[in-house]
Amino acid sequence: NPAKYSYAKEACGRTYRWLERCIAELSRLNSLPGTVNPRQMLFGINQGSTYEDLRVEHMQQIAELPLEAVHLGVDFFDCVMPSRNARHGNVFTWHGKMNIMNEKYARDPRPIDEGCGCPACRHHSRSYIRHLIKAKEAVGMMLAVTHNLYFYNELMQKIRDALDGGYFESFYQKYHILLAERSQD
Repeated sequence: NPAKYSYAKEACGRTYRWLERCIAELSRLNSLPGTVNPRQMLFGINQGSTYEDLRVEHMQQIAELPLEAVHLGVDFFDCVMPSRNARHGNVFTWHGKMNIMNEKYARDPRPIDEGCGCPACRHHSRSYIRHLIKAKEAVGMMLAVTHNLYFYNELMQKIRDALDGGYFESFYQKYHILLAERSQD
C-alpha cells in the first residue's frame, strides 16, 4: 500500500464481479432442498486502497446490491493484518505489539500474553513459538496466527461491550495508544 490507482480500480471491479457471482451462488444453494446453512450471511468487501474516491464509489456499488448486513447489525471488517503480521512473528497483546523474533524471547518461558486464553498461549512459550517460526515450521506461524486472531476477536468483543455499556470513550482512551506501541514486556 498504496497500490497504483489503476491497480486499485481494477481490484474494485474484480471484487464487485466476484460479489455478484457469490450472491447468485448463495441464492442457488439456498434454493436447493437440504442446504447445509440456509441462514449463512454474505457481505461485500470494500476495495479502493488509499483512494477515497474509489472506496466511496465501490461502497456505493456494493450498497446497491441486496446485502442486508448493516441492517442486521453487522459491524465486521476484513483484514489480513493479524495473519500477515503473525507469519513474521509480530503478535498483538494487551501490552502492545511484540516481535517474537527478537533475541530477548529466545529463552522466555512465558506465553505470548499471560492473560490470553488462546491455545497458543495456554500451551506454548514465547521461546518455543519463536523457535518454530525461525525454523520455518508451519506450526509456529499457525500458533502466532491463532493468537492474533484470538486477540482481535477479544478486542472486538471488548469494543462491542464498551459501546453497549456506554463507556467506549474511556476504553478508547486507555487502549488506542497502548495497543499501537511496542510492548515493553
